[in-house]
Amino acid sequence: MGVGVAVHFRVLGRHCTPVLPLIGFVLGAGLVNLWSSRKAALKSVAVLFAMASLASCVGIRFGSQHAKDDYRAAARYALAASERGHLVWWNADREGAAIYGLATATNAESGVVWIANPHSGFDKDLPQPDVVLTSKPDVYDGTGALTEYLKREGYTRGASFVAFTVWDRPKEGSGAGRRD
Repeated sequence: MGVGVAVHFRVLGRHCTPVLPLIGFVLGAGLVNLWSSRKAALKSVAVLFAMASLASCVGIRFGSQHAKDDYRAAARYALAASERGHLVWWNADREGAAIYGLATATNAESGVVWIANPHSGFDKDLPQPDVVLTSKPDVYDGTGALTEYLKREGYTRGASFVAFTVWDRPKEGSGAGRRD
């Protein structure tokens, strides 16, 4: 972790995976040592560690902050909007959309346009969408161009799914900018 801070690199759990067997061995040996001790206080430390580990596992399994991204619901929403004749912009993983039957393209002909890390002015060659589905702006809108576009054009938050936000085009006459 210290190296990550020093070189400005974000250290994630997956980067530590190769040392997981070593960590498991050290923790296991420590627990065996504590449990085989004659002192009740040391045995209670082992029990407390086991209980805390179990609570952590349950929290990760059932905690809403650890829920999987809901690509299924988001793709269904986008597909339904497209089938109603709405132009949809998809700002998320393209393969995630494809898995759930949502075909995306880089132009508006398909009805669902894939927008990933757009640059400033990206919207000049695209018609204004009726619906925009965004996910993880730090990953799929790193420059903030899409976020700026949504604010500038007056889009409002609609439905939401785990890791997704649906943005709806402002109604006619709402005072928001429109440039068709």
